[in-house]
Amino acid sequence: MTEKDKKNLIIVGVLIAVLIFMIANATKRVKRAKGRIARSKSVASARESKKGKRAELPEGAIVEVSKARPSAANIFSRLDMEAESISLKRDPFSMRTISVEEEIASHGVRLSGILWDKRSPRAVINDEIVSVGDKFNDYTVSAIEKDKVILSEEEGSITLRLVE
Repeated sequence: MTEKDKKNLIIVGVLIAVLIFMIANATKRVKRAKGRIARSKSVASARESKKGKRAELPEGAIVEVSKARPSAANIFSRLDMEAESISLKRDPFSMRTISVEEEIASHGVRLSGILWDKRSPRAVINDEIVSVGDKFNDYTVSAIEKDKVILSEEEGSITLRLVE
């Protein structure tokens, strides 16, 4: 047997192995598809029997049942709401305790500006204009000074400083 014949024999062996693998994979896919069709038929007949009617499907009929998937925007908005409702006491990565100021910063409270007037100072927090005594999220604006705003709640007070 020559060197060329040996190479040809190896190539044929590899091709046969690939063919066997492809046939096995196709067989698995057919079995899965048949299982889905059977489940779809049973779901359709169960739905019809709930309505008081028995569904008669012709032999070999394929019934596809699809569940309505929530939109990506809906999923992300639900995740955002869930994330906002979680109050962390420790940073999960460094395991140090989170101060109230860091917690507020993590919730996205941002002091954008202060409209200073001795009689009625106002502050812009998260693009919302607030004055002393106003409620913002779970906090009450207790004081507005030239360079800072003090928010208070049951647990204490938080000072937001204006960054220049």
